[in-house]
Amino acid sequence: MFLSCSSPLWIMTQAKIDDPKTPRPDDVEFDNDAYTNPKYAGTVWYIADHLKDPTKPIIPLAALPPAKRQLDADFIDSISDALGLGNIKPRDRIRHGHRNLSTCSLTSVVAANWSGAYKYAKDIAEQVGDEVKNGWVELPLPVPSTWPFRLEQQNGISQGLKENGDPKVRRATDKGHGPDSVNECIELASKLKLCTNLQIGRGAAILTTADEGPRATPNDDEDPNDPSTIADDHRTYLWKIDLTAAYRQVLIHILCLWMCHTSWDGNVYLDRRMQFGDKSAVEGFQSITNLLLCAAQAAIDGDVAMRAAVPHAAHLWQYIDARPTDVAFRRWELERLNAFGEGPQLRLNHTDGYIDDFMGSVYGRRRAYAVAAVHRAFIGEGGANFPLKASKECLPMPSMVALGGSIDTDSKLATLSDERAEKYSAQTEEVLNSTRFDSDEFHQYTSRLVSAAQYEPAGRAWLVSSFCAMRQARRRSAKKGRRTQVFVGPGVKSEARFWLQRLYRPAGIALFPRSQFPPSDDPRHRVGWFDASTSWGMGGAFLLRRGSGFVCYFFYYEWTADQQWHVNVLEAVAGLTLLVAGHRVSPAPFVSEFGDNNVANSSARRNATPNLQIAEVLHVRADFVSQELITTRQLRVSTDDNVLGDPLSRGPKYMNKFREEATKMGATSFVRMEVPEMILSMLVTLAALHPHVLQEESESREERRSKLSRPIRSPSPGAQSSSSERMCTISALGIQRTNWRYVASFAGLDTMFDVARGLGGEPACGSDNYGLARALWQQRTKRVCFSSFATYRSMLTDPEQRAHHLTRVLIYLSGPPCIDFSIAGGQRGTEGNTGQLFLDDAEGALETDAPIVISEIVLGILDEKLITFLRQKVDRLRLRYVACWRVLRCNRHGDRFTNRRRIFIVGIKAKYLRAGLCADSVDLFPPDRPADVSPGLGDIIDPSSHNDASLCFTELDRLKWLPPRELPIGYDGLRLVAKVDDSDRIGHHVYDPAGAASTIRTDGDGPGLATGLYWFDGTCRRLSFREAARTHSIPESTINEIETFVTTTIYDKSRQQKELFRLIGNSIPSLTLHDVVRHLMSLLNW
Repeated sequence: MFLSCSSPLWIMTQAKIDDPKTPRPDDVEFDNDAYTNPKYAGTVWYIADHLKDPTKPIIPLAALPPAKRQLDADFIDSISDALGLGNIKPRDRIRHGHRNLSTCSLTSVVAANWSGAYKYAKDIAEQVGDEVKNGWVELPLPVPSTWPFRLEQQNGISQGLKENGDPKVRRATDKGHGPDSVNECIELASKLKLCTNLQIGRGAAILTTADEGPRATPNDDEDPNDPSTIADDHRTYLWKIDLTAAYRQVLIHILCLWMCHTSWDGNVYLDRRMQFGDKSAVEGFQSITNLLLCAAQAAIDGDVAMRAAVPHAAHLWQYIDARPTDVAFRRWELERLNAFGEGPQLRLNHTDGYIDDFMGSVYGRRRAYAVAAVHRAFIGEGGANFPLKASKECLPMPSMVALGGSIDTDSKLATLSDERAEKYSAQTEEVLNSTRFDSDEFHQYTSRLVSAAQYEPAGRAWLVSSFCAMRQARRRSAKKGRRTQVFVGPGVKSEARFWLQRLYRPAGIALFPRSQFPPSDDPRHRVGWFDASTSWGMGGAFLLRRGSGFVCYFFYYEWTADQQWHVNVLEAVAGLTLLVAGHRVSPAPFVSEFGDNNVANSSARRNATPNLQIAEVLHVRADFVSQELITTRQLRVSTDDNVLGDPLSRGPKYMNKFREEATKMGATSFVRMEVPEMILSMLVTLAALHPHVLQEESESREERRSKLSRPIRSPSPGAQSSSSERMCTISALGIQRTNWRYVASFAGLDTMFDVARGLGGEPACGSDNYGLARALWQQRTKRVCFSSFATYRSMLTDPEQRAHHLTRVLIYLSGPPCIDFSIAGGQRGTEGNTGQLFLDDAEGALETDAPIVISEIVLGILDEKLITFLRQKVDRLRLRYVACWRVLRCNRHGDRFTNRRRIFIVGIKAKYLRAGLCADSVDLFPPDRPADVSPGLGDIIDPSSHNDASLCFTELDRLKWLPPRELPIGYDGLRLVAKVDDSDRIGHHVYDPAGAASTIRTDGDGPGLATGLYWFDGTCRRLSFREAARTHSIPESTINEIETFVTTTIYDKSRQQKELFRLIGNSIPSLTLHDVVRHLMSLLNW
C-alpha cells in the first residue's frame, strides 16, 4: 500500500541522477475505495506518528496539532481590526495557514520528479536539507505521512546565476499535472492583477513634477532608521524592500497537508509551509502584502490606531507629517487640490507591492527614508515579523531596479535592467545562431522578450514569427507523441536581429506617457477617417482648415488580385496609409485615426497581433511614428458614422456620396493624395507573407478540431476504475420535475422564461452585455442578470456565489452572438468581434455543470470554413455530455407560422439518463411534426396594420412579379411572389401570407427591413412588431410587457421599433424551445 526505499520510485530517482535521459514513469493513482475500510473512508488520516512509533494512534489530519508559526498573528489581527477590513482571509492565513481550496478528489497519487530536479540534483538536495533544518518540511519518512496523499513531482527552475557563476535554482512543486491535480481543481475568486514597475514609475513621475533644486549630498553618518541623520532635498526618490523566502514563512493549513508530499533520495517529505507551484499561493500571499500596505499607508496618512500598532516607529512621524514649503511644491499642491480636492491625490508617497516586493516613490529624501522605515516596521521585526532580505533592499535612490526593469526619476524613463538585457541578449544570440532550438528553452526565450517588450514601444509586434514557430512545434509534437524542437526560420531570425539591436540600445518608455491629445480643431492635431472593404479597396480622408472653409484630403486604392486578404489586414493597411499620406501633406505631432474594425484598432493600440501580415504593418507603423515623432491613436467609429472612410473604400461609384458627406462637414475643396511608395512596398511584403498566414490559419483550425481532453492518470493495477459512471437520479441534486431552474447566458428576450413556467421551472440567473435586454430580463424574472458572459464565468469561481446562484439548476441555455457566423455579418467566425464567444460558451457550459445544455446558432456556421467551430464546440461538450447538433425547422416543432431554421446544440449527462437508454444511441431531439398544409399567417395578422403608413410599401411600380409556381403537397415554407427592384436581398422580397413567415431578423435593409414584405390583397407591407413576435409563438401577455418596457424606456420612436425587432430577432421561437426542453426532460432519470 505504501512506498518504500525499494520501490520503483527510488530506483527511478537513482537512475535519473545517474542518467538524466532516463524516461520518467507515468503517474500512479490509487483508488482509495479499494484500499480503505469503508468505515474510515472519506477522511484524511495522519499516520506519520504511528509509523514512527506503533504505540501512537492514527489520527484524523484535522486533529494534528498546529505547527510553530514564524509570523506574528496577533499583530496581523490588531491591524486588521483597526482597518476594519471585511476580508478575513489574510489574518486566517497567518494564524491557521494557507488553504488552497482545491476540490481535487480524495485520491492518492504518486508522481515522479521532473528532469529539472535531477539536472540540478545537488541544489535540490541542499535546499531540501536546509528546509528540514528550518522546520519548513517534516523529517523524512520512507512513506507518505497521510492517507490518502498526493506525492507530487518537483522541479528545479533556473533563475539566473549566482555571483560565483553557478546557476541560481529554485525548488518548485508541480501541483498542476493532470485534470484532477490540485491546481486544476482550484477555482480562484478572480483574475489577480499585480502591480508593475511601470505603475511605480508612473506614481514617481507624478511626484517629480514638484521637484526643485539639486539632489542632496549624503551625510557621512547616515542611519537608514533615523531620518534625522539624512540629508534632505526637494526631489523624488525610489525605495524597495524584499522579503527572505516569503512563501516559506506562511504555514499550510492542516486540512491541506495531505496534498503536500514530495520525494527525494528515496524519502518522502511533508511540506508544512506555502509551496512554490501552488496555483492559489500568489493570490494568497498578495492578500497579506495588500493588508500590510494598507496598514502602513493608513499610518502614513495619520491614522492614530495604526501608528499605535508600531510603537517602535514613533520617531518617524514628525518627518512623515512635515509638509514642504518651497514654491515649486506649493504650486504642485495647489494645482492638484484644484483638480482633485483633498484626499489621496495630495499624498507625498506612492507605494505598491508585488507578492514579496514592497516598493514606492516619495517626495523628499529625508521623508523617503522615513517612509521606507515605516514599512520595515510593519513588515519586519516588531510587526508581522517577516525576515527581510538586506541584499535586495534599495535605500532611497533616484533610480532603482525592480521587477526586472530600471526606473529613473531623472531621465523619467523605464528600461529593461542591465542584468536582464545581458541575459536576454545572450539567449537571443543563441537563437540567431541556431537552425533548431529546444522547445522549452525557446518558450523561455519568447517569454523573456514579452517582458522586454513592455520597455520597447515597437516590441510586441516583433514576436509574432516566434510565437508561430512555437505553435508549429507544439503541433508536430502532438502528432509525433514526443517533444520536438522549434525551427528557427527567416522570420524568427529577423525578429532576433531586431531584439539584439534593441536590447543593446534600449529605447525605454516614458514613466508617464503622453495620454492627452489637443482638441480636434487644434492645428497640432490631425483627425482622419479610414476604411477598407474586401469588395473593392481602401480609402481615407481628413479635413484641414483653409480660411473660412476646409480642404478635404483623401485617398483611395483598389486591391489587386493578389491582395485579397482578410479584412482585418486590409483595415490595418488602410489606417497606416492614412497616417503616412496625411503626414506628407500636413505634418502634425498628434494624429487620431477613426476606423470601424475592432481588430485593426486594437492591434494598433496594443502594438500586438497574432497575424504575420498585421505584424508587418505594425513594424512599419512603429518605425514611422518613431522617426517622425508622432503620437498617434486609432479609435473606434461605427460603420454608419464612418461617412468619409466607408464610401471611399467601395470604389468610384460611391465618390458622390463621399463628397456629399464631406461637404456637410464643411469641405469646400478636395485634394486626392497618392498612396505613398512605402505603403506600396509594404503591400509587396504582405503578399509574400500571405501563404504563411493561410498555412498558420489552416493548422490552427485543424488543431482546434482535433484537440482532445487531457489524458487522465492510469490507475494502479487491479484497482477499479474511478471514472466509471454510476446511474444517478436528478432528485439527488435537489431538483424535482416541478421545481427546477435554468441559467440563461446571452439571455436577450429569453423565451425560456415562459417555456420553463409551463414545465415547472424558473430562472436562476442570466447574463447579457446589452443593457436594455439585461434590464428587461431582470424586470421580468426578478433575478440577477450579469453584465457580461465573462462576469458570469467569474462568478462561477466563487464557491459562495456559485452555491447561491446555481442551486437546483437543471438546464444551461445559451444563444451566443451569431452575427460573425451569419452571411449578413460576413461569416468572419472567431476573427469577428464576438465570434470567439461561441466557443467560450462551451467553457461556460462545462463550468456551470448543469445536467442539460442547450445552445442555438445560425445556419451560416455550416459554411465549410466555419463548420470546424461547430464541431469543436460539440467535441468540447462531449468531454462531459452526450452531445450532438441538428438543424431544426421551427414550423415542424410547434411554431407553425415561421420558416425559421436554426442549429440547436444539446447535451445531457449520461449518468442522468433513465434506465433503458443508451448514451450511444439515444436521440436527443424531438421528432419533426410537419403540418399537412401551411396554416398561413391569417391567425397572427392585425388587419388594422394594413393602414399603418409606417409599415406599407407604396412604390408598387418597383415590384417585379414572379411567375406562379406549383407547390408540392405538404409544402410549408416561404411563398415568394415578387421582388423590389428585382433584388435578391431578403429585405426586398415580397411573400404570400398564405405561406410561412420569413425569419425575423434583428435588423435589415430594403423596404422589408427585419421582416420582409407581404402582399395582402393590394397592400404591400412589413409585419408589425406584434405580428413578428407571434411568429415566435410569444404569449400576448409577454408581447405587452416587452412593448410597454421598451416604449417607456426609449423615447425615440424609430429606435423603439429597432429595439423591439432586435429582441424578437435574437429570440428562440417559444414552442420549438418547449419541444426541445420537454423531450430532454423526458430522457432523465428523475
